[in-house]
Amino acid sequence: MYDLVIVGGGFAGIYSAWRLSKLGFKVAIVEGASGLGGVMRSQEKMGYFVDIGTQNLDLRTKRDAEFYEDILGSELLVLNDYKWGSTLGQICTIGLEGPDFSQINTDLCDKALSEILEATPDFSQTTCYLDFIKIKFGNTLFDLLKPMIEKVVGSRSDILDVKAKESLGVFSRVSLGSDEEMATLKGKSRRLDDALSVTLSYPDPRFKGKSILNRNGYPAKGGMLGFCNLAEKRLRALGVDIFLSHQVTKLDEISNSTVVKTSGCSLKARQVLWSIPDRSLANL
Repeated sequence: MYDLVIVGGGFAGIYSAWRLSKLGFKVAIVEGASGLGGVMRSQEKMGYFVDIGTQNLDLRTKRDAEFYEDILGSELLVLNDYKWGSTLGQICTIGLEGPDFSQINTDLCDKALSEILEATPDFSQTTCYLDFIKIKFGNTLFDLLKPMIEKVVGSRSDILDVKAKESLGVFSRVSLGSDEEMATLKGKSRRLDDALSVTLSYPDPRFKGKSILNRNGYPAKGGMLGFCNLAEKRLRALGVDIFLSHQVTKLDEISNSTVVKTSGCSLKARQVLWSIPDRSLANL
């Protein structure tokens, strides 16, 4: 009997298994692929490792640093001069950690900005993350941000609790103009400061948050594939049972537990964490 069976060995599955196992829970991961990592897992092409998902490890908070340091150990390279980039289509804004609409459509930015300026947001009764986004940014940006959010979470966004804003900080601020324009508006109120972005290179010290620490990491060997392989090794050392190349075929409720049936075994757990897109549940 497991305390928790995690379905999906992507980043969410790896991190959940790591933290819960460190807290003393008996955990198993069921992964359909032959290795952990999901889209984090680099592809090796012509002797090079190509990262198709995550391309750096965020070390700016103590909790994040603890995780990556424990997984990688001496294989963690710290990159103190890493530059963030935000992309929309073919546009890349170096030093901006969030969506940049400023170079796409001036009229759209003017409309979105007017909605933000005219709003009198009240979040007191807000329980849904999408409602939070709409109240904060208005309808124009909501329509643009919703598909971006769903791409990041890999699932429906309407089921997200408002607390998701704590882990989806990349959508907490947007750029709708130049650094100078955004800084002028940010200086007018706390609300505008919380909604608008400037790049990390902007010299005004009022807007230097934790991002200015610019501390990121990368595996010393093998790209993100190296991270995924070391994560598997570390989780096994922590007592996590990992079942690779196992597709979930059925979930059965028995008394106060769930039986996770896979293509190779059956696992009994007090709870199940489904860490892959929920649309796959429709096939069970």
